[in-house]
Amino acid sequence: MKANQFETRQILRALLILTAAFLAACSKPMNALMEGDLASLASSESFSSLTADSPFKSGKVRIEPVSSEAGTLSVLSAGSLEASVLLDLNCYDRRGGALLVTPALVQSQRQAGMKMQAFRVSGLSEAWLQANQNEIEKDECIRGVTREISGQLLAASNDPMLGQQYYLSYLNVPKAWDVLEKAGVPADLKVRVAVIDSGVLLTHEDLMANLAAPVNGKIGRNMTGDGSGDGNAVYPHGTRVAGFISGVMNNGVGIAGVSANHAEIYPLVVTNDKGMASVTAVANAVRLAADQGVDVINMSLGFNVNNAMLEDSVRYAVSKGVFIAIAAGNNGKEVKVGGDFMIPAIWSANLPGVMSTANIDISTDDLHSSSNYGAQHIEIAAPGANTPKRGLLTTNVDGAGQSAYGVGTGTSFSSPLLASAAALVKVMAKHKGRDISAADVESLITKSAKTLGSLSEKVQGGRSLDIGALLTQTNTWLGGASAPTEDTPYALMCDTITNVTAAVECLCAPINNSSIGVMGTSAYAANSNICKAARHAGVFSGLKDTRVKIQPIGICPTFKASTRNGVASMARASAGDAFIFAGMSATCDSDDSQGGQGPQNPVEPKPDTTAIETYVEILYLNFMGRASDNAGRNHWVQAVLNGLSCRDLTRSITGSPEFAGRQAQMSHRQFMDTLYGGIMVRKADTAGLAYWEGLLNNGTLSRDAVAESFTTSGEHRSVCEKYQIAW
Repeated sequence: MKANQFETRQILRALLILTAAFLAACSKPMNALMEGDLASLASSESFSSLTADSPFKSGKVRIEPVSSEAGTLSVLSAGSLEASVLLDLNCYDRRGGALLVTPALVQSQRQAGMKMQAFRVSGLSEAWLQANQNEIEKDECIRGVTREISGQLLAASNDPMLGQQYYLSYLNVPKAWDVLEKAGVPADLKVRVAVIDSGVLLTHEDLMANLAAPVNGKIGRNMTGDGSGDGNAVYPHGTRVAGFISGVMNNGVGIAGVSANHAEIYPLVVTNDKGMASVTAVANAVRLAADQGVDVINMSLGFNVNNAMLEDSVRYAVSKGVFIAIAAGNNGKEVKVGGDFMIPAIWSANLPGVMSTANIDISTDDLHSSSNYGAQHIEIAAPGANTPKRGLLTTNVDGAGQSAYGVGTGTSFSSPLLASAAALVKVMAKHKGRDISAADVESLITKSAKTLGSLSEKVQGGRSLDIGALLTQTNTWLGGASAPTEDTPYALMCDTITNVTAAVECLCAPINNSSIGVMGTSAYAANSNICKAARHAGVFSGLKDTRVKIQPIGICPTFKASTRNGVASMARASAGDAFIFAGMSATCDSDDSQGGQGPQNPVEPKPDTTAIETYVEILYLNFMGRASDNAGRNHWVQAVLNGLSCRDLTRSITGSPEFAGRQAQMSHRQFMDTLYGGIMVRKADTAGLAYWEGLLNNGTLSRDAVAESFTTSGEHRSVCEKYQIAW
């Protein structure tokens, strides 16, 4: 008996030891490599970089608070959470590992062809992440960490059903199709639209012909696992969205998509079969779409919690020239901080090239009662409802024939109409051999939109999408010869034809010396960051014998234009030492473009100094605390053209008496922020700021020595190359 008791005690003791060991192991995050393991990894090199405006530039760990009807939950919790970890895969592969993720986890979730990818990691806690933030900041392979959150899809020709697509006439789409045809756009010219959603029924009779070509035997991709699945529908929503964009036109069945067969759908699945999406899958889908060269992204989905992982991917896509259309949401609430916080819609107003859309009921010319709104954050309205007809007609996943189509309501359907409009702008630009930025696409959409009084307090500018006007303006803006005309009282005049329409770009040329300040193309407007003249002027018409007077207002804000008889008007552009480019849609018989050469005379290209001017302006704003004066800017630009290196340009500005006077009033932190902004052209990262500020505080380096270190750094060399200045 005693022996049995002894054995029992031994067994219990062993169990206690095993339990303690198990609990100790469980105190580490599941699927996570810890800092102790990091020491054995090889030192990394410099790998993929984040965009300059990435939310992770200010710190890698971004665990945002979770909002609920009861308020905001605690930011710091000891409880377990699921995280999304952005991993630089080139770094991970070369080094053989990283904090927070294990090889097994990476292998199970890795998507082919991605250089930067978010991974879902279980078993972490906010408290542990905060306690180990310094180690995470040091790991070069980890680019960001956020909370994993769930979002929802935002639902609520000879084509026989074309007559039931009432939203086409409301959007003036037939006019847009006519513009495309008259412009000679080939029927087979296409752009690619990524539908980030629940997948698309790949066998649908009215979608098959407009799907992207298979890659490795698969059309699209399922982003919810390891990428082995294709883009086939797991839930009906995505098929409905795709129909608005690319329902096959003139195939004898179903409906006609707005893009008139010019957009091919690239379906990316980010939801489960219940229509719920993870932020990791959506962020990866946005990044993959950008890397695959899509032209437009549609996201008819949203999350109610802010998330840096998704924001980083959205900014990355825009930096690649991708236009993004986003649904505003269907809660019938105002989208705002402290209100219905809907991402990514709430970001769009501050991201040129990203637009959010509310749902207008075409039967009332007012927002549908279910639509989110917000004059600050929601930028345009597009059809998403037709109450007498129970909704808008589109493709569906159920059955065949008539059953393969259905009606629905929601901003989920407004968004693909906006995406379709952007796709048509992109295809027109492609036809004319012109690159067009996402920001320019947004500019054209907003300028051509209708203004409705019913929307004035619900959508920015009361704007409602008009695709016919959009394509008319796009065609004029992209077409015609460019003739430079200096800013004379009467800049344009045609007197031998009945009517003339011109797209006018007023380009801010801040340098008085026209020999280095004027160019013969629109590249200046597209690239200028100084006066934002890049936002290209609108279209106006003038009658026979009508002179158009263009007047600058203030310093670099807008131009006003009026005709002698007051009939026509034009707005937008720049002022100061402006030069006007007129792209004529009709030729003036007598070449009477007053103040400059006519459209048929070739333009002499001048040196493109836009990039140099922009960097000089950045240096002035940061180190002088003011905008550059004409004489100073002209001096430095000319010096660079004469061979002054970027390093010497920077040294001259940082060593100037004017900056010496300013920095005498600065703390070390303010001084470092100025160096980062002026030399690196970005915000200071937390680790770098602490390092340099520490050296200044303990007297290891002087401010001049730190400035020289920044000036001679590899990062500054990259900045100089970006602004086309020899290092």
